[in-house]
Amino acid sequence: MAFMVMTQSKIAFKYEEYIKTGVEYLKKIESISSKKEFDNADKARVKMMCEVMIEEYKKLSPTVLTEASLMQEAKKIYMKFKKIYEELF
Repeated sequence: MAFMVMTQSKIAFKYEEYIKTGVEYLKKIESISSKKEFDNADKARVKMMCEVMIEEYKKLSPTVLTEASLMQEAKKIYMKFKKIYEELF
């Protein structure tokens, strides 16, 4: 049972880290997009952040015991990055 609790804690931590990173990246993207000029370097940064977040979401492995709120929040973050990626690239 202790192993299961430890495993669930690790999974929850991965979700929390994904959400935290996603929020940070979204702030950076917002900062970049508020500039008057959007150069190729900025576009590359945004593309890289989107690709990282899209790929990391695929690596998350939910279980029956994973909190639904964590999974929902992670999915919202994923959908935001997917939308940004589809609109820009």
